[in-house]
Amino acid sequence: MRSFGHRSRTKQMSFLREKFVVSPVIGIINTWNKINSCHTHLPERVKDVKLGVFSAGGFPLGLPTISLGEQLMKPIEWCT
Repeated sequence: MRSFGHRSRTKQMSFLREKFVVSPVIGIINTWNKINSCHTHLPERVKDVKLGVFSAGGFPLGLPTISLGEQLMKPIEWCT
């Protein structure tokens, strides 16, 4: 039953079984988000990397991760 759920979700995401069962699945970690202005170029780079992975015979999947921009980071001032 568990594998049925996984297969049905991949079909809902328009992934054909023939594409990802026989190929290595390659995760592409992407730190882009709307709040971090330093990473605005990453969506285009991820698209290029996915194309390269797919043309090399792999199955690329983009995976989001948290990113902290410099504008959100402040030095900690310790009171002594």
